[in-house]
Amino acid sequence: MLALFVAFSLNRIVDNTGTAKLDEEFKLKINEKILIREIGAAVTFLRVVEDSRCPVNVYCVWAGRVTVEVSIMKGNEEAFKINLTLADGGKKEFDGYTITLLRVDPQREYPDKMEISASEYEITLKISR
Repeated sequence: MLALFVAFSLNRIVDNTGTAKLDEEFKLKINEKILIREIGAAVTFLRVVEDSRCPVNVYCVWAGRVTVEVSIMKGNEEAFKINLTLADGGKKEFDGYTITLLRVDPQREYPDKMEISASEYEITLKISR
């Protein structure tokens, strides 16, 4: 019984796939994938392209922006990549659906947390019709 539990747990860790529904917020860390069963699409958070957001506790002339790259694979079609930028509204259209970048965490904080490693990033997305 323990072997079965360990095998199942390892499969979930390696696979990194969860599920979500249309119009439901979901979170992803880098290289995690989520399946939207209603539309047969898988979304994977690939990387942070740019993070020039002004750190917390600092006065900046420009607020900066954050751009992330995600991959979308629908059915048996080839996956395609899109960039979502929070400062630009974070929305892109695909196949009659809208994917929206709602949040990118964490944010840099002055003076204690000026560098963010890739593994720390977590994005919040929503897909709607």
